[in-house]
Amino acid sequence: MRQGYIRLFASVTVVSGAVVSNAQGFGFQCIDVNNTAPFSIPWGAQLQGNNVMMAVMGVVGTVTFGGSVSTTDLNPPCFIPSVSAAAPGRFGFGTGSTGSIQSDFDKFMAYSFGYPIPGGDWGYATLTTDSKTLNGQPASTRTLFGANSFITTFKGASDRYFFAETANGMTDIQLRVDEIGDAARLSWVLTNTDAANSHTLGLWMGLWMAMYGPNTGDIVSGGGLLSEGPYLYSSNAANANFKLGYTYVPGVIPPTIETRYIRSENTSAFPPYIDFCFGQTNAYGMRIENGPTADTVDATGTNSDCTIGRAHV
Repeated sequence: MRQGYIRLFASVTVVSGAVVSNAQGFGFQCIDVNNTAPFSIPWGAQLQGNNVMMAVMGVVGTVTFGGSVSTTDLNPPCFIPSVSAAAPGRFGFGTGSTGSIQSDFDKFMAYSFGYPIPGGDWGYATLTTDSKTLNGQPASTRTLFGANSFITTFKGASDRYFFAETANGMTDIQLRVDEIGDAARLSWVLTNTDAANSHTLGLWMGLWMAMYGPNTGDIVSGGGLLSEGPYLYSSNAANANFKLGYTYVPGVIPPTIETRYIRSENTSAFPPYIDFCFGQTNAYGMRIENGPTADTVDATGTNSDCTIGRAHV
């Protein structure tokens, strides 16, 4: 049974030319109480959302998660030794003060590790330039979104979206994140500013789906990578339990190992969406929309806010 999922979808336009009351979740659990200055100065992030869906993007600075074992710090959280996680261009997602309508289970629940404090490689995007195979390889063709300072970033006057712009080499990158009901829409505009040469451009995103909230009973879904360490969400280590999440892909057996779906190799079998759930019983979580679906099209059935990508030359 699937229930209570929230949507995330994106549109990409390639142009060729010359922390807060509504966000709880993981992040603060991973800050060592003995660290009196875990955030750099300055540190900042854009946070946008409503009672159902929240999205955050780091803008500047670093945050330190975890710590080192000592006589005064026997159980540092999350990481031993500590890690310094860069914020710019990193993402996180979670629910607000309501979550889904079915119950309070996912109230203030983090969908991704670290939320609402973005950082590290837990949620990121990379620009792919001139990949000969069009699959983001070799890795040398990829550059990290946020690796360079933001040209501008602001929250819209409507208080419904935030915007950020940066540049990687000869590519200008614009991102607008809108909160639309129970969905977060990421709209990307990639502009080739190299007047002398054309380039193929692509976008990769990665997100560590790890779910935890005040009503999940000290259970971390998708946190198995940290299960061997002192990853505590209560005063008693025995209460910190770890489980695999449940991934629903329409038309196929739910994957239990790393699986790659490549649209260009089999368009008909490419999943229109994927649901990442806390578990099969408590199937609360986040849906990634991979293109227009019945949930995102208008009354005519032809227009959708979720696009695979389009090019303007």
